Amino acid sequence: MYTNFPYRISEKKLTSNITYIVDFKRRDVNGDKIKDNIYLLAKTPYGLDFPYANDITLVIQNGVNNMCTWIPLKENAGYMPKLYLQDYTGNGTDDILVSIFTGGSGGNYYYYVYSYYNNKPKKIFDFEEFNNRYKYDVIYKDNYKVEVINLSTNIGYIIDISIEDPIYLKKIYDEKGKLKNPVSGDVHDLSGLDPISVDGDEIYELIALQRISGKYLSDTLGYVRTVLKWNGVQFEPVEQTIQREITIKGSKAN
Repeated sequence: MYTNFPYRISEKKLTSNITYIVDFKRRDVNGDKIKDNIYLLAKTPYGLDFPYANDITLVIQNGVNNMCTWIPLKENAGYMPKLYLQDYTGNGTDDILVSIFTGGSGGNYYYYVYSYYNNKPKKIFDFEEFNNRYKYDVIYKDNYKVEVINLSTNIGYIIDISIEDPIYLKKIYDEKGKLKNPVSGDVHDLSGLDPISVDGDEIYELIALQRISGKYLSDTLGYVRTVLKWNGVQFEPVEQTIQREITIKGSKAN
């Protein structure tokens, strides 16, 4: 699954039998038009056939002089660490998105985006900052409706749950569609951050997905879908919608 870490790029003493390349890209990330080597390095304490890794580190090797910049990650342990390189800032040079699956039942991920323009590493997206910045209320309403309120913008969205399993609905509503008791849900931390060129150009936006749960944790009602665009200082939301679950899970009737 993973590849032995090559000593030839190392500026630190590492034991090759426990440190591996878990992902690798070769692109220009400093703006000099010469391709650089971008590595995700990690240790695999449970063996190479198990997808868990820890001590995950981003390493950028300059394509001209082979000098390496080591960027430690605050959250550096998880599953299936990946690199995604696109130009997110519009300066004509690729930026670096790091994705790590937490392994938890909520399906959450750790995400970091780094710029390395002019050989200066700068973190321009942090999943924790995003999760802390955008909070929501999820409130069940009469007539089989659920309101999702973005507390940062005070904008609300309505989810129609009238097509859900009748047994599920009878636990929440009476025969007239009135709530039997107050019910609330939750919007969870990031479960997706996908690069996409909304305008079809070479500058990429980020599509952030946050799962909406209802009466209980596994009761998925849909996702908050937020389009994030770089404004020169930070990523800001330029569009937000609710992406509804298409299939009705029978587990809701349990």
